[in-house]
Parts: sequence; C-alpha cells; structure tokens
Amino acid sequence: MPRKALIVLAVLMLMAPLALSAEEWATHTDGQKGYSVRHPVSWQVTSDSATGFFEARTQPDKAAPASTFSVVVTELSELDRNSDFYDYMAKGQAELKREFEANGFRNIRVVSSVADTLNGSVVHRLELRSDQYGSLAMRTQIVRIRHKNWHFTLTCSAEDGYYYDLARDDFEGMISSFRFQVNLPAYLKDYVRVRADLDGRETVWHWQGTVYGLVPGEKRRELFALEGYYIVRAESRDNGYVLVGREASLLLDHRTGLIAETWRNPYTGKDVPVLQIFNDPVNQDLTFEEQDFPFLPQILPRSELGGKLAYYSEIFPYSTNPLQRKDFPLNSQNNTYQAAEFSQYLVDAADLAGPALTGVPAVYTFTRIQPWLPFMLMGERAGNVVLVGRGSKVPEGFSGLPQYLQDYVTQRHPEFAHAPETYTQPNATAWSYFKKLAEAERSTTQELPER
Repeated sequence: MPRKALIVLAVLMLMAPLALSAEEWATHTDGQKGYSVRHPVSWQVTSDSATGFFEARTQPDKAAPASTFSVVVTELSELDRNSDFYDYMAKGQAELKREFEANGFRNIRVVSSVADTLNGSVVHRLELRSDQYGSLAMRTQIVRIRHKNWHFTLTCSAEDGYYYDLARDDFEGMISSFRFQVNLPAYLKDYVRVRADLDGRETVWHWQGTVYGLVPGEKRRELFALEGYYIVRAESRDNGYVLVGREASLLLDHRTGLIAETWRNPYTGKDVPVLQIFNDPVNQDLTFEEQDFPFLPQILPRSELGGKLAYYSEIFPYSTNPLQRKDFPLNSQNNTYQAAEFSQYLVDAADLAGPALTGVPAVYTFTRIQPWLPFMLMGERAGNVVLVGRGSKVPEGFSGLPQYLQDYVTQRHPEFAHAPETYTQPNATAWSYFKKLAEAERSTTQELPER
C-alpha cells in the first residue's frame, strides 16, 4: 500500500474552548519557548520554564488514572525541519508507536492520523487507543507541531470510555487555546492607535467634503456636498489586528446643505431619487506573517512632516463590477469597477511617542475617483465622480456627531450607531449596496396570476 494511503489527510477546524462546567480558566504563558495555553483552574498544574514543559491533570476518581494534558518541547532536527509534511507525519506516527510500546502499552491502535490547522499552524493530529495493564484501556490524543527550531507535542490522555468523555471538552478547550506568542512591532501598534484604539473601544471619524462630476472636455460640476462618518473597532489577533467598521456618507444639496432626497441630474436633465451611502461592512485585515514585519513601513507607509506623521494609502481598485451592464444598463458604467482612492491620516508625532494613549487624535483627508454612482442613471456615459473630504476623530464617539446626522442614521439604519460585532468579508460599496437593494426589491415584487 502506498505510504500516503496510510495517512488520512483532512482539514479540520478546531472548536472554540469549551468546558462542561462554569469553572474559571487560567492562562499559562511560557516566555522562553513562546507559547501560551489555557487550562481549568481546578486542574493541578506543573511546569518547567527551562524546558517548556507544562502539564495539567485532574483525577475525579481515585479508581482511575489521572486525566492529563501536557506540552513537551524538544529541539527540531534538521531532517524534521526540512522534510515533507507527509514524511514528517509518517515518521512521527511510527516513533510514537515505538515510544508507547517501550512504556508498556499493548495493542496500540491508530484511530486517526490527520493534517490539521491550529491557530495558524499546520499540525499533525493523532488519536490512539491502547491497552496498559489488566483491562485498563487508554485513549490518547496527540497534536504535533513544527515551529521555528522546536517541536511541540500536545498530549491528552485518559482512561477510554467514561473518564475520557468526561474530560473531552476540557481537552478540546486546552488544545484550541494553544498558540504561539507574537511580539507585534511598535510600528503596527502605532498605526492601529491612529486608525482606531488598541483597547478595542469604538472610534468615530467624521468628515465633510464635496462630490464633483468630471467629464472629459467639460468643466467640472459641483454635484453634492458630502458629510459622513466611519465607526470602527480594532480587534486583536495573534499576528496583528482587524479593523471592523461601518461607513455612512450623506449626499447633501450643495446649495442648501439639506439631505438630498431627489436630485436633478445636470447631465441628463432628469430627476432621480438619491440613494444615500451606507456601507456595511468596511473592514480591514491588518494581520501579517512574522517574516513580513520588517516590511510594514512599505505596506503601511508614512511620511515625517516636521512634528507630524502622515500615514497614507494610494490604491487603485480594479475588479468585476457587481452591477453588470446586461442586468443594470442604466446603473453601470462598465462591467469592470475601476477607481482611485487616496487617503491620509495626520497625527502629532509627540502623541505617538508615549505608550499611554491607546488611541491618538488624528486628522483624515481623502480623494476618491469613482464611476458614476448607480442611482445617477448615467449608463456608460464617459466621466467620473470625484469625492474630496477632510475630517478628524470624534472623542465622544457617535454621540459627538452632528445631531441631524445622528437622527437620520438612527431612524433609518440604527445599526450604524455601532461597529459590526464580527469581522467579515467582502466589504460593501455603493455598487454592491445598490445591487443588494435591487435584488431585495425584485424578490418581493410578484406579478398577479392571470384569472
């Protein structure tokens, strides 16, 4: 039988830490070997910082062996470090069987041997059943991990049957909680302090600006005044952060400052209803592999301007337009969405110099060059809208926004008073939002049956 046929390959998602009881859990951190693991506080713990060894055990019944969870750290050989992962799995499985036999276990049976993922690491996960002495049968779950120059072995062991089932959720919780510690660079933390808040508090950016129309060969036209905000929360991850947010932008009559409900299109002479911009979500992934940390100044660039720092972004979105012309001929300029977005976050260097502020005051400017907005009914007419704005953080959060803006949002989209609960993708745009509303309207519009 081929070697690879002996190994069952699967990609499994580990469950979140669970415990059958409501007891508290504690975290053990090993600074020398750079890992942390959580365990029930009632379990007896032994550790050795010099070797990285950790063990948690409980013995609910003196008639049975203790149920144990352990972490053993050994140096990774050059052969294991560079070997194919399937070879690593097969070699490790054979070594474990020999080790069990040397320790007096009999009738060792490999229930499963799979490739798995655990908090960003590819791991080898095994389950074994074996006989020890008399009628005692043991069940053992093992997770093997290659990390840097070290080999980590996580072992869960209990008497097969009732006692293993009793400890199962605790075992899964301890395995799922195991993670390697990453020292995030100060550069990334500073960027998050500018964009949001390291403590996870909601941050609100308020801005005002103008929307212009720009057609080749014609003078620019002022189409709308613009006022909006972005409400965002930073969530910590093992290797960085994610920004979780929503964006609302109101298009205003540029002569009166009132919210535009309908609009006379100066290019077509037609009155059209205005679709205000409510993008949910507007998220950003700021997690990075450790080897990419030295390149953060290129990925998230900034310039020094006297006593200020300017973090800036210059991106050129180019993707399939959610509004394909065959389905939305008047709302779509092209089957490809192409734009240019330039933004700056300006902050006093002195505010970033001290670590006391988890979020720092900052100023925001942006310019966006986009296709005609879908509600304008411009079809494939040449030209673009240009959105230009500037604003700053609002210390009071949502309650610090202009009252009319708060009232409009809470009456129509009250969820926009807070950032989303979870990080999701893809992000919303005025084009995907328009399509979502159009499809919802179509699904609720039905023709009456003929009599």
